[in-house]
Amino acid sequence: MDFGQDWLIRQVELIAEGVVRKLLNKPSNQEFVEVKHYGGDDLLYYQLCALLARHDFCAAEDLLWEHLRPEDPDQLPLVEEFYRQLGNFSSESLEAHGFSRQEVLEGLARAREFVAGGAMYVRSLRPEDYPLLEKFLYQAIYLPPGAQPLPWEVIFKPEIYKYIDEFGSLPEDFGLAAQAGGEVVGMAWVRVIGAYGYVDDETPELAISVLPGWRGQGVGTALLTRLFKELEWRGWERTSLSVQKENPALRLYRRMGYEILRETGEDFIMVKQLVERVDSSI
Repeated sequence: MDFGQDWLIRQVELIAEGVVRKLLNKPSNQEFVEVKHYGGDDLLYYQLCALLARHDFCAAEDLLWEHLRPEDPDQLPLVEEFYRQLGNFSSESLEAHGFSRQEVLEGLARAREFVAGGAMYVRSLRPEDYPLLEKFLYQAIYLPPGAQPLPWEVIFKPEIYKYIDEFGSLPEDFGLAAQAGGEVVGMAWVRVIGAYGYVDDETPELAISVLPGWRGQGVGTALLTRLFKELEWRGWERTSLSVQKENPALRLYRRMGYEILRETGEDFIMVKQLVERVDSSI
């Protein structure tokens, strides 16, 4: 980047900062719109920041889409940062300026898909994904090494099928899909149901499944990382799961912050705390 370009970008950055201070009446160290650097996309990012600071959400999203390049994963950080900043505004503020919380989530999903191309990325589950839940529920069942595959019909046992039965009908139902090259390769979803990992009605239970050919490539980590953020955003304080003691996935769950709450003969019931608990004795 030459001096002239750098100077111009800095001017836009200063303008964005000034607009934030004026509109939000906050000192620079408490600004809502954070300034970051995105290489060749810096100028675009600063323009987006200025529009967001003016609450011109629709124009900001239009500007972003004018500059997105198909199948260019290098733009993913910019896309995710833009929608994160947009999602930080209150629902009332979004609706007052022609936007909605749902549009933020849908816009992020579309933009991720547009720029990721064949790269693996994580998005929200859509109703058209729900038929795939049976396949991923089957893949979620742990088999010890050398064991014979279970019949497909095993997923229709009531205690198992409840993980996906009429998914989307309960207000707490939420899930994510990991997609690569147009194919869904992993899913993670939560429900508040009396299943194997049930703790209480304030703790949604996790189910996660990755296709065999994609295991060990970070798909599970990507799904859980995003899921934790989404659950916290939705107001949940923790999430639970049930895992067989011999399942290698236990290492992943521990690494991602799950702790054993109790155990049965073959399973651990684990809980991931999403919001730091406050010690009431202090």
